[in-house]
Amino acid sequence: MQENTDREAEQLKNEIHARIHRHRRWVFVRTLLLIVLILGALYFLYHTFTYREYRDFVEKSVEDRSDTPATKFVHFSDGILKYSNDGAFFTSSENELVWNQTFEMENPIVDIRDGYVAIGDVGGTELYLIDKEGNRGHLSTTIPIYAFSIASQGTTAVLLSGDNEYYLRIYDADAKELASGELFVRNSGYPVSLSISPGGKKLALASIVPTGREVSTTLTFYNFGSVGQNEEDNIVGTYQYERLVVPEISFLTEELLAAFGDDRVLLFTGAQKPTPSEEIPVEEEIRSVFYEKNHFGLIVNSNDEENSRHMAVYDRRGRLVMEKNFTMDYDTVEFLPNGEILVRNDYECALFNLQGVERFRYTFDEKLLAVLPEQLGIYYTFLMEGSTKKVRLK
Repeated sequence: MQENTDREAEQLKNEIHARIHRHRRWVFVRTLLLIVLILGALYFLYHTFTYREYRDFVEKSVEDRSDTPATKFVHFSDGILKYSNDGAFFTSSENELVWNQTFEMENPIVDIRDGYVAIGDVGGTELYLIDKEGNRGHLSTTIPIYAFSIASQGTTAVLLSGDNEYYLRIYDADAKELASGELFVRNSGYPVSLSISPGGKKLALASIVPTGREVSTTLTFYNFGSVGQNEEDNIVGTYQYERLVVPEISFLTEELLAAFGDDRVLLFTGAQKPTPSEEIPVEEEIRSVFYEKNHFGLIVNSNDEENSRHMAVYDRRGRLVMEKNFTMDYDTVEFLPNGEILVRNDYECALFNLQGVERFRYTFDEKLLAVLPEQLGIYYTFLMEGSTKKVRLK
């Protein structure tokens, strides 16, 4: 009797284990199927948003806006900065005024880094340092402003020029002078571009040096931290390139500087003393350069009879990640905050992603001033002449 009871108990135990095993297997299969469905849906959405092309849009809202003909628009923080000769206005993405700053400038130029913007009168003597809340500092120089560059925390390098003499000054976010010095043209050439690193500790200066019938470029690196204090004039590196003109340089990150020459791009890396890391030759004439912290791009003339422009985009290591031929005449090219590339003129625009897809192209009846991405890759704000349009691509 006991033997039968034990056998029945054993059979019941085995049956329970079998049921548990079948249940676990079913849960595993069901979970696996769910994961496959989710991954499939995500891939479908990714493929749809990445490779779908749009050629029209639906207006969700339209607001009238009044601006002077000289007003310019740039992306700043999470909104739009518009500026002209008599002042600047910062509005949110909902077109609500956050702050305004009045001034009188002949040639206002802006430089933006994260939450700070410098607005200066190139050729004049006024410069404002502003954050997302409004004006932080204002300075008036006795020597005309030649160029300036702002860091992420508001530290600003200003290059002054007068009577063939050049002076470099560093200010904090409240326009308090931190350092200053004269640049001697006979030693380093004529300055053409400068860039301060995001952290405000390093500075690079590109200068043109005439050498007979040829010109060369000198790139000078400064360090205003503890490392640079041990060097003469805070200079931690100087590099000269024969028969090369470098009209533009920029610190893409704290440890990476890109120097855009007339026939090549030079990359310099280093936490304290930047040194050459990559050199990218460019065979055709460079028409435009554009960049953000993770990528930089070039547009050159194309030999393709059907496509007169060639775009190439590189990552921070100088590796080619995308190239695209196109035909549109343009006057502006830039990275948008969502990583897309905007190419536009007054009445036509095209949006490219880093996969080389032309996601949107359109010819407007009204003058287009700026494009601001909103969400999901299909909602945008178009700043037209006289109106702000919230749209959905279709």
